[in-house]
Amino acid sequence: MQEIKPGMVPPVESIEQLKQDLLAYIEKNTLKIDTNLPVFFGYIISTLEESAKDISDTLYDEFIDEIAFKLIEKSENVHDREFIERVCTQALRTKRMSSERTGIDLAAGVKLIAMGEYQRAITYLKEYTAIDGIIASAVAYCYYMLSLKEIADNIAQVPGRPGEMELLAREQMLFLAQKRPPMNYLSRFQSKDEPELTRAFWLMTTCSLEWFPSEPGFLALGIEKAKKDANKEMRKELLKIANERFFNDLFFLRETYYLNLEERDPIGAASIVKQMLQQYPDDWESIYYGIKLSLLTNTRTTFDTFRKLSVAKGIPASLIHLFDLSFAVISRDREASTHLLSAGKREYHSLSYFLHLLEYLVQDVFSEDQKRSRKAKKTLVDAVEMFCLFTIRRQHHIENDPHAG
Repeated sequence: MQEIKPGMVPPVESIEQLKQDLLAYIEKNTLKIDTNLPVFFGYIISTLEESAKDISDTLYDEFIDEIAFKLIEKSENVHDREFIERVCTQALRTKRMSSERTGIDLAAGVKLIAMGEYQRAITYLKEYTAIDGIIASAVAYCYYMLSLKEIADNIAQVPGRPGEMELLAREQMLFLAQKRPPMNYLSRFQSKDEPELTRAFWLMTTCSLEWFPSEPGFLALGIEKAKKDANKEMRKELLKIANERFFNDLFFLRETYYLNLEERDPIGAASIVKQMLQQYPDDWESIYYGIKLSLLTNTRTTFDTFRKLSVAKGIPASLIHLFDLSFAVISRDREASTHLLSAGKREYHSLSYFLHLLEYLVQDVFSEDQKRSRKAKKTLVDAVEMFCLFTIRRQHHIENDPHAG
């Protein structure tokens, strides 16, 4: 192996540029690096001390994590059972806070899944199942793949009863649906270059819908994942199943409402609001969705209907005032908008700060620049929604919605 020396990586102006240069170097020189890991990590230490000696311990260790991640991902030696541990050992020695091995464990686990080394992958990933839903589903996938191996190897099983590994997979998925840890692959380690985790998630979700048909958590998790991945077809399919199995679940009704809005289907959205009100007649949140629909369609009759319902169901006068202001602005009624802004600041202390912020948006809505006006309208509707739903959920929590929060 050619010794790595300063100068092999071009001069850098930032820690991020340094990282990208090193990652690119790893892509092209895995064989050289693998044969002498201590030299490579020694170079990393000297380069960081020279180029970024003032960075925090956390950023320093995250840098090492990503280097180790790339080494494991690209190396041709990962089939060597000792290689991954050698990388882990060197990376941990290099880090300032050497006990933190999350990134290294994740790199090893993901690579082992790609290689089909499921039992070994579990040992690296299992510790993180309670804090990350993507990792939890990956561990369940490992158990499930091991269960298929049990069947292929003709390991004795009780007829009609799942094997031990499949039971562990089911237990892991049930834990995931009930605890609902965030599904972010521990944020900074998520990558589109790791399709194994996505495949694992969807396979286990599909299996779980069959194993536990009365558990709504799997559908909620799938919808969350589909939204993050901008996978609209999967999102539609899951909502179809959800609305058949759990037709009165507010979470799924809400998700269907928003999907209809995205699809520019006001009739579909209106039918969902009607269903919400049938299932939850005293739910302020459902009433708000009717108000929002009237704002998006600029329909006076719809607005008046839901405004009257807001009064009848006891929604605070301050929020009803905000509804009035929003509709006046969307309708481009400048005189009414000005009056409602001034009146709101005087009469509703809880709205004062928010109305001062909205005032700038209102000015842009009435701009002659159509692009600026459209952007301001959307921002205003979104801001009002965030404010209203926060207030409604805080003051009028729906106990029948297990997904609320």
